[in-house]
Amino acid sequence: LLAVNNFQPEKFSFPAELWVQVVYDFALAYRRCVINQEHLIKSLTPLYLARTAAFMNETANSSASEVEQRMETVCQQFEALKGYLLSNWG
Repeated sequence: LLAVNNFQPEKFSFPAELWVQVVYDFALAYRRCVINQEHLIKSLTPLYLARTAAFMNETANSSASEVEQRMETVCQQFEALKGYLLSNWG
């Protein structure tokens, strides 16, 4: 486990593929009413903020076109894992 006193924010990572998996799993849990839907949505917020922080770390020294390419990569991850979402939706 990561000790809080050794945490280095500038090295924090939350890969795009993991983020997409989290979003799709939350969508599936919401659809299936696994837990209270309001609690589920609220619990996604810190993960969203973590992904945002990781994206900022990934692109801190990038040009605008490089940032745009990173965003496109995330979109491609959503497309690549769409089959997972669809196969578990029903």
